Amino acid sequence: MSKTLLAMSLFAGAGGCSLGFKKAGYDILYALELNLTAIQTYQTNFTQTICLQADLRDFDFRKWLKQWALAPSEILKTIVYP
Repeated sequence: MSKTLLAMSLFAGAGGCSLGFKKAGYDILYALELNLTAIQTYQTNFTQTICLQADLRDFDFRKWLKQWALAPSEILKTIVYP
């Protein structure tokens, strides 16, 4: 049994980089983007991903990991492409 590849996208935009990771077999759990129009487009493109319009400086990663019962080591990739 293969392990699910998990990722989260920061500065997600409309999801161009996430599309590449998705095609490579990753499940994008979470997308974070400041621009409202971009994150709305992302949500349209990636309906299974939890999308949040927020400033990265205000995002509480520890709370997020606890909420999803994930260890930091379980997020295998963090996609950052500003």
